[in-house]
Amino acid sequence: MQRLTVIIRSTLDPKGTVYLVGELWSAESEFGEIVEDGESVVAAELDGVTFKVFRKSSLDAIERSIT
Repeated sequence: MQRLTVIIRSTLDPKGTVYLVGELWSAESEFGEIVEDGESVVAAELDGVTFKVFRKSSLDAIERSIT
């Protein structure tokens, strides 16, 4: 799946909603982080109808650790 930047529409604690391509989607913070309404995150995986999302800084750290 291509990584997409999405906007949080309801605080993820760790679940909430994100706005993507004109629609609201269920989302869950991959590391259980609280992510506030209005923040941008990266949707890196779709699990059924729920996006697994990461803060960009978290995703960058993961990528650095595996390269």
